[in-house]
Order: sequence, then C-alpha cells, then structure tokens
Amino acid sequence: MRPDTSLALAALLCLAPLPALAAHVFAPKALEADEYAETFTFVADLDDGSYAQVQLSVTNLGPGSGHGICRALHVPASGQAWSGGERVGAKDWGHTAAGGGELLRVGPCSIRSAGNRTTVSARLDGRQIQLVFPAPAPERPPSHELPVGGGSHVTELVSVGAPVRLQIRGGGAPIALEGSGYADHSVSTVEPRVLARRWVRFRALRGERKLVLLGREALEGGFRPLWLRRAAGRYDTFARFAVARNGEAKAPRFVATVEGEQGALRIESDRVLHRHAPVEEFGVLSSVVKAFAGSPVTYTCRATLHGPGGETVPGILEISLAEE
Repeated sequence: MRPDTSLALAALLCLAPLPALAAHVFAPKALEADEYAETFTFVADLDDGSYAQVQLSVTNLGPGSGHGICRALHVPASGQAWSGGERVGAKDWGHTAAGGGELLRVGPCSIRSAGNRTTVSARLDGRQIQLVFPAPAPERPPSHELPVGGGSHVTELVSVGAPVRLQIRGGGAPIALEGSGYADHSVSTVEPRVLARRWVRFRALRGERKLVLLGREALEGGFRPLWLRRAAGRYDTFARFAVARNGEAKAPRFVATVEGEQGALRIESDRVLHRHAPVEEFGVLSSVVKAFAGSPVTYTCRATLHGPGGETVPGILEISLAEE
C-alpha cells in the first residue's frame, strides 16, 4: 500500500469554528484553507478476531487542493494483512443528497446512507471491501472543538459499538463476517505537525462494556481532549496520560496510563495489527512533506484496558506519534 500522506494526517487534524451539526452527516465542508483536511473513519472489530478499517478523506494538504483520498485495511485473525489506497482529483469526488438519503463518493470508495442503513464501500487493488452500519447517530464529545493557533480540530462521533457486517470480494475466497463497529468524523485547518505530540485512542466495541477513549498531548504538554466514553453516552474526563514503549522495534509493546479524579486506567497492548507511516513512502519528496506534516506514525494494536475495581476490557489501541 502507498497511501497519500494527507489521508494519514487527516486523523491528526483541525479546523476553524464550525456551525451546528450538518443535516447531512457525510457532506464534506470543502473549506479553502491550505491546511484543511476532513476524514470519515469506519472501524469494524469482527467476531472472529479480525479487524477492518475504511477511511474517506477530502483535503488541501499535499500537492494540489481539494483532492480526495480513500484507504482500506483488513487484518485477518491470522495471516497477512491487506491494505490499499488511492488519491483522486477534485473532479473525482462529490456528495449528493436525494430522497432523504446521501452519497459521498471519493474515487472508487463511497459512503451511502439512507433509511436505517449506512454502507461503506472501497474498491482497491482488485478487491472490494464493504462495511454495513446502521443509520448514523452523531454525537459531540467533550472538547469536540479544539482551538489551535488560528484554526481548530473538530471531532464528531458517528457510531459507537453498533452491529456491523463485513464483506470482502477479490484476492481469494469471499469473506462475510459480523461484529461491532465504530465511526467518527474529523475536520481541521491546522498544520498536523503543530497539532499534537501524540494521540491515544482505545475502542472496546464488542461485548457488554463498550468503551471509547480519546486523548491528545499538545506540543506544549497539555492534555485536551482526554475522555472515556461509557455506555449511553456518559463521559469521564481525565487530567493526563503517559505512554511507555518497549519490545522489539518491529513488534513494540505499549502501556498507556491515564489519570484523573475519576481514577486511573492502564491500557496494555498485545499484537500489532498495523503500522502506518505514510511519509516514509514518499521517497525523495519526504523532506518536503515533513516540513508541514512532520513524520507521523500510527500503531494499531490489540490491547486490554484495566480500570478501577478490577475492570478488564479488551479492545483496539491506537498510538499516533508526531515523530518516531
């Protein structure tokens, strides 16, 4: 896979103040700021232990402006992972609304939402990966709009712990699985290299205790946002987090500790599902990209959260580093 840097960075981005929730959940803002990047991320934690992710992004980052990027990842419970990505020009993406539904198309990828169903599809490298979610249920967490310099980073949850169906065709025998899913939406107008030193994300989507944690460490050392979402949209906020790394370079282990008045959480990683370092794939252009983006790296791992009172919850941990 050779994804565009802009897509990976869209997970680290920000934007000027936004109006209230849009009537159409999947309609990009298409802002003119040079630093603009917007991403819709869909995640599936499948019942067999496999993992899938699809992202659609619109951004002005990188060469050109107003381009779209789509990216997909599938990590089976055992065996080799597959990933693919494609970048398209401004004329090759668009949003339409009709009959109470909507469609966002980014090159060979799309989000179609109508009635009680949202279908996310990506056709990349001879494969089609499809995720079927219920209708979106947008939700704004604490500190959802984060001012940074002259811009801001906005985060909106779209779906948490909803049932999801995965289908993959091409590249081997067809795959059809069920599990639980997560989706979010971010919009930004801040250079990625100045937004955060690192991010911690934990998502426990299967089982009775569905938890989502999001934490950002700013360059100056503050921690905002830093919250844990529990069932029924109840949020606990925390004061700080720390991340320790050990193990081999190609198979690191992470321990994230989160502290605050609510108590302390400890998240221990296990199997590394994926390492995403897009700038490394730009070759001779990497120095140009690093000037505004840094060299971000994101590790996605199986992990376990240990909370107060002996609480133990398995899930997926993401550690995003501005530099490795």
